[in-house]
Amino acid sequence: MQCQGLSEDNIWSIFSFCDITTVLSVGMANKYLHRLSLNKLVWVNLVDNLRYRGFIDLLSPSDIRSKSQEELVALVKALLTGPTSWIAPVLPLTKPKLPFLARFRSKPTSQARQARGQAEISMRYSLHLPAPRSFAEGQVKLLPGGKYILIANSPGTLECWSVQREKLIWAYEKATADIIGFSAQVLDGGDEANIIVCEKWSLHDAKNLVRILNLNFHTGISTTFFTNSYESSYIIQPKICGKFACLVYPSGVLSGCYPCVLIDWQSKLHTVQICTEATAQGVLRSVASLLW
Repeated sequence: MQCQGLSEDNIWSIFSFCDITTVLSVGMANKYLHRLSLNKLVWVNLVDNLRYRGFIDLLSPSDIRSKSQEELVALVKALLTGPTSWIAPVLPLTKPKLPFLARFRSKPTSQARQARGQAEISMRYSLHLPAPRSFAEGQVKLLPGGKYILIANSPGTLECWSVQREKLIWAYEKATADIIGFSAQVLDGGDEANIIVCEKWSLHDAKNLVRILNLNFHTGISTTFFTNSYESSYIIQPKICGKFACLVYPSGVLSGCYPCVLIDWQSKLHTVQICTEATAQGVLRSVASLLW
């Protein structure tokens, strides 16, 4: 049976099971298939598949459906070629010669920087923080998407700020003496994030309190999902990825091993402790491979 014998709905259903390369190849067969391959619904499915596989960040299914077919195609092209600032335009072989002093004194313009493929700063934000009192204080983490930042501010508080609005949207209410570590994972769509926070009971106590909560960036409301205490004098760096969280302790520095605790916080299950070697960065890379 020729493709012309199939209805458009049947061909679109077939396209929904294909990847981008297959859709583009089939669309080159004839004008009929070319027209069907450029349908917006086809590209919505293709881009949503890329989002599901992790190639596109911070786009929800509703965001994808709201874009036009041209915008969806441009989004896929940007994944292959990168931003337009990365592509240097073709310059003429001969350049007009300027006097030496003029060339020495002239400053590169925006067009010149773009011609060399250099990125240009369009906006700058300055944060004035007090001097940190502890290891965690003074840390600033820009969350994926570039819209929000987490700041461990004095005296031992954790705050979330909107970069675009320059507004405080959330402050963490700690239950113990100090915050010693935190990490976050922005969820699909970029409207919320899961945050893990580690607190120190006191300077003379070997217990740490670990909390995992969900923060809605639009409402500024957080919901606590997991709370537990752990016996350790310190935590190098907490990590969170999906339903798993990881705690790395420096108690084995002298022996070259770093005990790690892997937690399934949704099921509230504590998995086995893992001892790895080398440096703390090596530990975090090993745990990250487990989380992913």
